[in-house]
Amino acid sequence: MRWLTANEVSEWRDALAQEQTTADSKEHVLAALGDAATKLREKLGESLKSVHKLATPIEQATTPSLEALQAYSMGRNTMLAQGNYTAAMPLFQRAIQLDPNLAMAYASLGTTYHNLGEKELAAENTRRAYELRGKVSEREKFYIESHYHQNATGDLEKAKQVYELWAQTYPRESIPLTNLGVLYQGLGQYEKALESFKASQLLAPNDAVGYANLLVIYVNLNRVREAHAIAAEASSNR
Repeated sequence: MRWLTANEVSEWRDALAQEQTTADSKEHVLAALGDAATKLREKLGESLKSVHKLATPIEQATTPSLEALQAYSMGRNTMLAQGNYTAAMPLFQRAIQLDPNLAMAYASLGTTYHNLGEKELAAENTRRAYELRGKVSEREKFYIESHYHQNATGDLEKAKQVYELWAQTYPRESIPLTNLGVLYQGLGQYEKALESFKASQLLAPNDAVGYANLLVIYVNLNRVREAHAIAAEASSNR
């Protein structure tokens, strides 16, 4: 099952479609949720081919542990919505303690280490996520493989290809566009980076990391007026 963007959640809510399900125990909550989401996607008109291609069961795509999923989700929110990598780190570590096979927790922990300058720990955790990618969803595989090539092997061309395919497959997903921007920025291709960051920000306007990326790239381009404007916008949206 692929993850939904905020825009998709809003659109589905507005469609007034409903799908109810029950689980006979806490351990089966994630499986029941995945089944309900797949049925809802069919009701809303998504093609059966797309549903089946992108409908890895949630407990297989992420974790059979509800507690691990909660810790992981809190970590992602802390990392993306707040831009606080230091605070996100123990949440991902907690998720891994609860489920040592949670590939996305390793991948996300690798991202936090990378952004905090801990390159060796970033590569170590990203490699572990890559080793566990066999049972993740299509969307999660994109995340893991792109970060593996960018942060573990250093094959930036391969990472770029994965990001581009990810963005094409999930056109409402902001993360591949954000990371394409980061890749271009690292190569000194600031105009391309700005284009990717702008596209990402349109999809995730409340992403604190997105504002930070735009601010840095405007400074790199010596576009002071735009830098001040994006800083003011970020401050007003906090």
